[in-house]
This record gives sequence, structure tokens and C-alpha cells, in this order.
Amino acid sequence: MCRVLLIDDASLMRNLLRHIFTNKGCEVCAEAADGDSGIELYKKFRPDLVVCDVSMIGIDGMECMRRIIEFDPQAKVVVCTSHGRECFENEAKHIGAIDYIVKPISAKDVERVISKVFDKKNKNYKDIMFDKASSAGLSQMDILYFYEAFRTFAGVDMGDAAVDRKFIDSHRDAIIIGMEAVLAAKLPHAKINKLVAIFSEL
Repeated sequence: MCRVLLIDDASLMRNLLRHIFTNKGCEVCAEAADGDSGIELYKKFRPDLVVCDVSMIGIDGMECMRRIIEFDPQAKVVVCTSHGRECFENEAKHIGAIDYIVKPISAKDVERVISKVFDKKNKNYKDIMFDKASSAGLSQMDILYFYEAFRTFAGVDMGDAAVDRKFIDSHRDAIIIGMEAVLAAKLPHAKINKLVAIFSEL
């Protein structure tokens, strides 16, 4: 079972999130109405997932997430905000968010983030890439070419323990540029685009 901490200063939003997560089989182990309380509850409960609003009284969601990840680099945090504030997405992912949700939040959004939590608990990025590429109709050989190109430009096998969220985000653009050049000699452009799109969403 996925244990969730909700951090949002709007009680209606916490109620909605609790309802959706509970219906998806998760346990909402704690709730906080501000960032400071959220950080303390994270330290107490060590949940599998934190869902944190960006705009809150006191410290905002970005700073809250930053402090949680400083305390526990393996923390899995999803940030959410309203339409028109999507500009925070890149900053959130740079800090370490595993996903970003724009309100109004739907059950489909929750399914996606739960899937990401369990993917990262049970699989490495190489396994995740294989599953997503296979589901997209790419062959095993296509994926092997991708792994080879990744190893060439990342300097490490994609299944290595060193390949975590921070590594992927820090090296993504450079790896994509290098891989596109190498794969151009081996795969059709349409397949390269598919592989790059999947990698970009990890």
C-alpha cells in the first residue's frame, strides 16, 4: 500500500485528494495545512509519497519540497498548482519532484503518480524504459540500440544504481543530443523520436 502525506492549506483540496487516493487503495497517513508542519510530518511518518501544493501561507511548496528532499534525498514528492502557474514545473523537477499536477486534479492524475512511485520503488530506469518502449511498439533491438547509446553518452549503464532522478535530470539534454546523432545511423527517424519522447518523460 502507498502511504501518502498531503500538504495543502486548502481543506477542500485535502479532502478531495484524500478521497481520490483512498479510492485508489492508498493510505493517507498524515495531512498538513502548511509547509512547516508538512516537513515535520514527513520526518515522523516517512510516507511513500508527498503531494504538496505550490502556493501556501508561510513557506511555499517549492521550499517545503526542497527541505524534505534535503532531509531525505529519496523522498518522492509531487507538486500541484492551479492553471496559469505551469512555469513552476521545471523548477519543481530541478529540485527533485517526480511529477507535477495542474489543478483541477483528476483520478487519472493520481493513478499516474502512484504508478511512478511504485515504478521507482521496484524498478530501475532501465526496466522502466524497457516497459514503456515495449508498450509503445518498439522492438527489443530498438531498445538495445537505445541502451547502447545511453551508455556511450552517460558513461554508465542505464540499470546502474547511480542512475537516479537527479542523474537523469542533470544529463537528459546532453544525452538526448548525443543519442539522436548515434541512433540516426541505426534506426528510422520515427523510432528515434519515440525513444527520445519516452526518455524525456522518465
